[in-house]
Amino acid sequence: MADAWRVSGTVLIACNCDWGCPCNVNARPTHGFCEGGWTWVTDEGRIGDVAIDGLAVSVYCKWPGAIHEGNGTAIAFIDDRADEPQREALTRLVRGRVGVPPAAADQQQRERRHPE
Repeated sequence: MADAWRVSGTVLIACNCDWGCPCNVNARPTHGFCEGGWTWVTDEGRIGDVAIDGLAVSVYCKWPGAIHEGNGTAIAFIDDRADEPQREALTRLVRGRVGVPPAAADQQQRERRHPE
């Protein structure tokens, strides 16, 4: 069973499409493919029993077509202040293993801690 989770904070989103991102309404990307990045900064949050207050996670992705068509690739950067349980919880979150669709459908995700 998926972990219960809740997060409040700020998200910054940018992509290569025109303003409004056509993928948000299952339309074709402006340039035929999608490249985007999302950074979440958590003010307060829990994933299962793990507190993630004050931590950030970023995901950068590229799809050969529209996001909803899949076949994209992604890389995630998890706040280097996260301890091992927090890192594991945030990894489950960005991989879509906590009861939500993956941040990037059908992705090959590679993880790397952000260097200091």
